[in-house]
Amino acid sequence: MTRILQWPEKTLRPVSVTRPYLVSQSQSGGRTLAGVERVRQGDAPFWRMSISLQVWGSREIMALRALIGRGRGDVLAVPSWDCARSPAGLPDFSIPPSAEPHDDGALFSDGSSYLSRATSAVVDAGAAARATTITVRFINTPRPPVWPDMFLSIADRLYKVDRVTAESGQTAIIAILPPLREPIFAGQVVLWDGARGLWRMTEDGIAMPQANFRIGSMQIDFIEAIRL
Repeated sequence: MTRILQWPEKTLRPVSVTRPYLVSQSQSGGRTLAGVERVRQGDAPFWRMSISLQVWGSREIMALRALIGRGRGDVLAVPSWDCARSPAGLPDFSIPPSAEPHDDGALFSDGSSYLSRATSAVVDAGAAARATTITVRFINTPRPPVWPDMFLSIADRLYKVDRVTAESGQTAIIAILPPLREPIFAGQVVLWDGARGLWRMTEDGIAMPQANFRIGSMQIDFIEAIRL
């Protein structure tokens, strides 16, 4: 059974990230002598991403070795590291105040309360796998701006906004890319800040340059795990 491992964000933070990008799947019988080529292209592209790491100290080195040692059999839930381009990162959106106490009504000793995510949203209506449009209800007030090419994730599946087709109050109907990998249900969390994807490393073995307590700069390439 395929296991889904969470990328240790607090331990392994990349120094640079190739922003996740969609790759179309296509087939060709080759080019004829007349220069004509017929290409068949699929309607569901898949994600690719690369990250660069510089790892220091035994804790970070062992965490990275443990992940790489799993090979491609396990799936990694890895963030997109694109928070600066999420709705909460835009200059015209301010985080609404939060006043959420403990369940007995008490606050922390300094008088503060719990803080929620800057952009909270849920699926407002279920949709079948391969659907290209979803309905999202934002919990924050006011509703944050949603722009084309923003990332979001549902159940660790990464999508991006193609366009907003309709807006009403706290609800938005959003066309997404790629099509839904799995069915979604009303009430599921839609993650905007720190949207994640399900990935496999493109190689089974990755050489790790190491000198004393430091690993030199290395790159890990990921491809979307469409089937778990």
